[in-house]
This record gives sequence, C-alpha cells and structure tokens, in this order.
Amino acid sequence: MTRTAVVALLCLVTVGAGCGTPRHARPVQEDATLEAALADTATATRPGMLRVRLAFGADADLDLYLTDLGRRGSETVYFARHASRTGGRLLRDARCGDPTPRIDAAVFDPAPSAGVRIGVDYHASCHAEAEPVPFVVEVSSDSGREIRHGVARPGHFADDFWRVQPSGQTDADQYIPNVK
Repeated sequence: MTRTAVVALLCLVTVGAGCGTPRHARPVQEDATLEAALADTATATRPGMLRVRLAFGADADLDLYLTDLGRRGSETVYFARHASRTGGRLLRDARCGDPTPRIDAAVFDPAPSAGVRIGVDYHASCHAEAEPVPFVVEVSSDSGREIRHGVARPGHFADDFWRVQPSGQTDADQYIPNVK
C-alpha cells in the first residue's frame, strides 16, 4: 500500500480550532476518548523539550511524522527512522494489533529553534475497508500543552502543514511544502 499523508495538522492559532475538517464531521465521542487517553498519560516535559503524541482508535494504523525545519535539520522522524541528528526520537509507534486507544509518541530534545512540521499518515486500515478515522494530537513544550483534532482519510493527500515553534509562537497558515 502506498503511504500517503492525509491530513495537515496543528492549526495552533486558536485553542479548539479545527484543521480544515468541520467538527460535526468527526465522531465527537471518539474525539473525547482519544483526548482523555492523552490526558490520562500526560507527563511533564523537561525544559527545552518538545513532545508530540498522536492518539487514534482501532480502525487504522496512523503514523506520526516530525520534521525539524532548521538549517541543519529537514530530517523527519517517523516509523522507519526513529532518530535524527538534531535530537528527534520516535518513542512509540502503535500498530493495528496494539490495544486502543493507540498512541504514537516522539520528542525533540532540545526542541529545534526553527520549529517542527507535524504530519499524520494513514498507513493502513485495520479492517477490511479503509474509512476516514479521527485522531487527536498533543504538543507539549515549555509553553504548555496544545491539543488539536483531525480526520485521516485513506487515499487523500494534503501537502500543507503548519509549523510549531518551541517558544509557543506559531506562524498561522505558514506554508511549508511536504518533503516526506
């Protein structure tokens, strides 16, 4: 199966803002379950660290992609590359056989000063039919904890991403071409 990025993530402009998908299009109950799973397992980050976690349900295997946007960076940490030269590490890659809700986790320590592009890939369906699935992403850093919701769609490709900076500042609608 071809790996396709399916959702642009983290519109870190307004708390509670969606990422281009109407809120009514996602199962609200599953969103709440995924968000609760992240809250129940949240831990504090060390100063200077950026942690990103992706929570998703039983219907698909989603993958988390983090790309350092710095001059020396442009390295992506994901399921096939667990570490980068700039401090990125994939800590957990949940798969179809794992208990739900599933959580992928990665860190940059230290957080890249230029920021990180975050993406989600719909790797495979865990059932016979591939259907859109909700997910929740948590970003934790010195500036606090942010939660964003999205829907991963099989066969849909989006190459617009938003940038997360460790200072807590965000570049709204900052276009960064997909380099995955």
